[in-house]
Amino acid sequence: AVDRRKDLLCYLHPLVQLASRIQAHFHLNLTSMFRYYYL
Repeated sequence: AVDRRKDLLCYLHPLVQLASRIQAHFHLNLTSMFRYYYL
């Protein structure tokens, strides 16, 4: 069970990194758009 959990973590970790990177990218885009339109 521990090995399977470790494999699952190794599989999920890049997905989590990718999701956080995409979320940060969209957050930066939204803040820049907000500044462009409202300031």
